[in-house]
Amino acid sequence: QGMFDEFDLKKHFTTALTQYQIYKDKLYYHSEFIPGYFMLFSKDTWIKVGGFKVPAEAPQFTFDQYFSMAVERKAIIKGLYILHLYRIWSKFPQLEIDHLLP
Repeated sequence: QGMFDEFDLKKHFTTALTQYQIYKDKLYYHSEFIPGYFMLFSKDTWIKVGGFKVPAEAPQFTFDQYFSMAVERKAIIKGLYILHLYRIWSKFPQLEIDHLLP
């Protein structure tokens, strides 16, 4: 948090390194959906939940939310830092979804 408007890659690198040093590969398990994160899952999980299915009435860019809700066991890797460079150029990076639209 607080890094959406940060353009200095050295600060992002420092944040990533610090986060890894503190948490390493510890997992934070929870039951909420995990949209907008880096999703790493097995092919078996993909097959079990039927892939990215979105109800016809829902916006197509919500595929990650529906997929995440269908997965029974979810976790976040606490030491993994993801920087979405495509959002840097957006006026409102927290709300940027253009990359998800057809």
